[in-house]
Amino acid sequence: MSVCTKCNGTKWYFYDENHSTICKLCCTHSEGWWDLTRFHYGYREGEDNRCCLTGCGTMRRDLPKP
Repeated sequence: MSVCTKCNGTKWYFYDENHSTICKLCCTHSEGWWDLTRFHYGYREGEDNRCCLTGCGTMRRDLPKP
C-alpha cells in the first residue's frame, strides 16, 4: 500500500503555517454530496453541481465517469 505524498496518510495537510485542509487525493467522498445553487462559486448552468460534503472541494462532475 502506498502512502499519499501530499498528506503522508493523515488525510489532512497544512497549506500554510496556520491552516490545514482535507487532502483531495485521499478523500473517498463517503459523506455524500451537497448541491450548489447558482449563487455559489463553482456553479455551472446545466451541469452536475454536487460538491463533496467532506469538504475536500471536489465537484462530482470532475470525477471520472464509471
